[in-house]
Amino acid sequence: MDANELLKIARDKSVEGRETLGKVVSDLFADGHTVLSDRERTITLDILHQLVHDFESSVRKTIAENIAEWPELPVEMAIFLANAEIEVAYPILSKSGVLEDEALVEVIHQRTMEHQLAIAIRQSVSTDVSDALVESGHEEVISKLLENGNASISEKTMEYLVDEAERVDSFREPIIRRDDLNPKLAQRLYLWVSAALRKAITDKYDLDENLIDDLLEKSAVQTFAKLVSAGSKQRKSDLLADELIDDGIVDVELLMQSLRAGEVSLFISLFTRMSGLREQLVK
Repeated sequence: MDANELLKIARDKSVEGRETLGKVVSDLFADGHTVLSDRERTITLDILHQLVHDFESSVRKTIAENIAEWPELPVEMAIFLANAEIEVAYPILSKSGVLEDEALVEVIHQRTMEHQLAIAIRQSVSTDVSDALVESGHEEVISKLLENGNASISEKTMEYLVDEAERVDSFREPIIRRDDLNPKLAQRLYLWVSAALRKAITDKYDLDENLIDDLLEKSAVQTFAKLVSAGSKQRKSDLLADELIDDGIVDVELLMQSLRAGEVSLFISLFTRMSGLREQLVK
């Protein structure tokens, strides 16, 4: 198709004509075998620019779907489409390689959760873009990001997400499946996942399940042995109990762990603080 034919189609102002024009023009760019002269290229880009900015959503959607993976897509046009309604923006956000991190982060901050979901499944996601997606706070978006093995997630952000996984069940399995989860964070995650996911952790990191269980049971009371103040054992227990309560990590499971570890004094200190009972009654 030459430039004259393009201009002829462009003069058809009907909805059908516009949709046909959108498909023809975008197909020219999507087809890597089509060679355009400089004049044809200029005319085609001008028509495409008008279609993208002035015509209805159905035309822009058709164009976006056809040019999303075009490596020579003008950045200005890609940014415009990326900020459009999600039906138009989705193929650009999820597939276009011309969008840089700055533009993607701006979309994350300014557009909808659906726009964020499209970005989360991109073939490549940088740590800066991942950070912006996580900062959005949308659990569905974060889950999609974690499921994307091509997304780069910084160690600091991964540490935050492992902590969040205690509260958000949907984070747990995709985190465990990631190749960039280090053994230290995997051990922390082990505390609150199901038996099936615990097995996945021990298999992936070649950890002895009995050993890791023993370590986890003792982890909450390790500080006890490090207290070197001159007071009595009960005084040391009181200090540790205060520290654990201040950290907000005291629960029934921790009480049971302290008993299993043989730290009766620590159990008494924790229980008196949780129950409000006098120490003499607890003993």
